[in-house]
Amino acid sequence: MSFNVGSYVEWTHIKGYIRCITDHYITICVNVHADSIFDCCVLCYKNDWDQVVIHKIGRAHVCTPVTPI
Repeated sequence: MSFNVGSYVEWTHIKGYIRCITDHYITICVNVHADSIFDCCVLCYKNDWDQVVIHKIGRAHVCTPVTPI
């Protein structure tokens, strides 16, 4: 699947904008604030990408990869 930063997507019950794309996961931001330190984003791993529906292209964001625990 081909993703773009800023695309509006839906994955299961989660809806939001793609913030970051790596080889192993994408982040879907579901709640965005003026101060991005308070943004709420969800990791969607590559094995779930076939369940992601792309709705439209949004605005681009800076990508800061997250290190999973």
